[in-house]
Amino acid sequence: MPRSPVLFLLLLLMQPQPAPGLGLRGAGGQSPECDLCRPERCPEPARCPAPSIAARDECGCCARCLGAEGASCGGWAGVRCGPGLVCASRAAGAGPEGTGLCVCAQRGAVCGSDGRSYPSVCALRLRARQVSRAHPGHLHKVRDGPCEFERPRSGKFPPRLGLQEPTGCRRAGLRTPLHLGTRAALVRGLAAERGSPAVQARPISDCEAGGV
Repeated sequence: MPRSPVLFLLLLLMQPQPAPGLGLRGAGGQSPECDLCRPERCPEPARCPAPSIAARDECGCCARCLGAEGASCGGWAGVRCGPGLVCASRAAGAGPEGTGLCVCAQRGAVCGSDGRSYPSVCALRLRARQVSRAHPGHLHKVRDGPCEFERPRSGKFPPRLGLQEPTGCRRAGLRTPLHLGTRAALVRGLAAERGSPAVQARPISDCEAGGV
């Protein structure tokens, strides 16, 4: 008995349909959810924190910035985090569901070869990308943890207060003077120890204090 055309159509409709986006490729090797790439239709790319962390979108067509440390990530419109960063979930109610912040996979401050402390090795690498490319690789991590004596932005360390030797003492070949507070305490201690009214308080020069 031949099959009815209506029954044949019902059997075709009952066949499972392939779901889009499960590794299927359309013509030209493009994913079904990605249209033909037209660079002229791409939005104007934003200025990235560093040119080296620029990338393409999920379809490989339009330029976009990768998220730097502290940038929002995840969600439908969230960016992808840059190299060395992971998207960490926010606290409940701190943002849209499924979103987070880009954080460095390696936690902890580091000391850079420029004598400055960085909150993470990712921040140091970002700074290294931003500096002039005339000296590639010159900025690098020296050790974990903050720098003990951080170099100020002026590039010069401030003088160590209380430990400077006056020019007159240096020329006279005398000792390094004591700190002002230590010198005053020493004078008061000598007066109390002797208990003599003959001990007179008088100004003492830096060089005299250094020779006590």
